[in-house]
Amino acid sequence: MKFFSTVLPFIGVVATLALGIAAQRTTEVVQSIHVIAEASSGLRGQVEAVTIKNIGDNGPGIPTGIVALVKDITYQTQTVFLSVNDPRPVNDEDAQAIVNALNDFVAIHQALLEVIIGKHSLAQQFFLTRPIAQALRSLESVVDTFAHAIIDLIPTRADEGNADANALQIYLTAAVSTYES
Repeated sequence: MKFFSTVLPFIGVVATLALGIAAQRTTEVVQSIHVIAEASSGLRGQVEAVTIKNIGDNGPGIPTGIVALVKDITYQTQTVFLSVNDPRPVNDEDAQAIVNALNDFVAIHQALLEVIIGKHSLAQQFFLTRPIAQALRSLESVVDTFAHAIIDLIPTRADEGNADANALQIYLTAAVSTYES
């Protein structure tokens, strides 16, 4: 009997720690998604500000900004998703929180891509389409890795995650196609 009176509290502590670690991991994932969404939003503002009057000075910032975003996404993917010590999927409640953050990211990133597509004719006049196309191809690759890393964590919400990834892929493909034409 003494064994159970010692072991049961210990099991309770371990279970509480495990729940705390899972919640912390979910928080890290959600924060990581928000960091990338904020970077996308910032780049959108930078791209929107490019006009015919300032494209000589600010136009090269478009591919440079995309490359910086690629680096941000790569860093977040490697540190938060691919290097986790616990690659197990999260529970459904945590998966929903991650999907909510992913929905926000997709909307913000789609808005960024719409602005980039909208700047095509201006970029074309100043020979910026090639570097922008190259940067967009890199972005397409890392966003795909990022999305799949998220989807692997949320099997109970994988359909929603895949829908977001597919919606984003449509915009990425359109942006790349626009700048490669």
